[in-house]
Amino acid sequence: MDEEWVIELNKKLKRLEDETSTRVERQWKIKRSIYKVPPHMTDLNKEAYLPQVVSFGPYHHGEEHLMPMEEHKHRALVNFLKRTNMPLQIIVDNLTKVVQDLKDSYDLLGDVWQSDTERFLRLMVLDGCFMLEVLCYNAGPFWSDPDNYAPNDPIFSAHGNLHVMPYIRRDMLLLENQLPMRVLIELAAAIDRRFTEKGEAQEFLERLIRTFTNTIWLDIGDCLHVLDIFRKSMLWSDPQRQEKREHTIRLHDDSRIIVSAMELQEAGIRLKTRAGDEVTSYICFMSTIINSVRDVILLESNGVIEKAIGSEKAVVKLFQSLSEDIMYNPHSSMGSVLHDINVYRRKPWVKYRANFVHAYHVSTQWNPLAYWSIVFAILIFTLTLVQTGYTISPYYRPNK
Repeated sequence: MDEEWVIELNKKLKRLEDETSTRVERQWKIKRSIYKVPPHMTDLNKEAYLPQVVSFGPYHHGEEHLMPMEEHKHRALVNFLKRTNMPLQIIVDNLTKVVQDLKDSYDLLGDVWQSDTERFLRLMVLDGCFMLEVLCYNAGPFWSDPDNYAPNDPIFSAHGNLHVMPYIRRDMLLLENQLPMRVLIELAAAIDRRFTEKGEAQEFLERLIRTFTNTIWLDIGDCLHVLDIFRKSMLWSDPQRQEKREHTIRLHDDSRIIVSAMELQEAGIRLKTRAGDEVTSYICFMSTIINSVRDVILLESNGVIEKAIGSEKAVVKLFQSLSEDIMYNPHSSMGSVLHDINVYRRKPWVKYRANFVHAYHVSTQWNPLAYWSIVFAILIFTLTLVQTGYTISPYYRPNK
């Protein structure tokens, strides 16, 4: 009895091992590009990760508050086909050839979408045409035909451009609200049949997306979706800094900076602006040195940050919330900066200076005008010494 159980169990384990190996191997070959935001991040602010007016892709399709936009998607599809004079069946056939790649772009795609290919293709065509119509309309009449829409159209009009497009733009930049770039490339071929190469269509799309998102023009290479283009366009990369990053000093746990901007100034360290492309490292660093309103005021005076709205307290709260549950990367380019700061602060004379300056700040209750009192005191003391010298000099050196 025991032998039969062992044999049966070994067969199940072998079958499970083969299935797991095949599944894992296939998953490694699949290139995911669109993900769901993990719960530990969405729980901080659920509204920040949800689309407000329109859904793109399967993750938020069918949500009740987004349903009013579905009607406008169908109108956009009709106008897109009319303007491009491209039969819908040709578009569907082109997307059918790559439908599995499109599905594989989504992480944790529901079984409903995996099994119902026709429904998935319908979603890609409808959402893709609407997104492309939005991009073309924003680019101007050269790439769109405004006459296809009424002057009072709720979306494609001056009124819609002012009151609706900003929300659509915001929703288009959500991670869970993306379409694979391959969808837009296939649809772009319908706009201009001269796009015979993938690179030509992607370059055209990049121009539309950068115009729509007001980002700079850079050579960013292949992109995965709209958000990827926006992200790469916002990040300026210096080749020299990139090479330096590869040789960044490995930091120990005790080298993480834990002092505020005011404490850095007291130690004789000056903060100034510098360009970079490591957003997470920047947020972690700023949240570390901003602990109070005084830190914000100091950084503002040095031109490190600019406060558009809100108070200094709001800035402190902003960076504290942004850095919540973010892991610091010790191998970022900021690592060498932190290392140099900590080496400098460990010097004995730097510690004495920092303690003296801090004690002075506390005694003057952080009043910046108190600095002038020291200047005047030193000046008066110097003048007093000079006057005393002139007074007693005749006594020791009488005139002959």
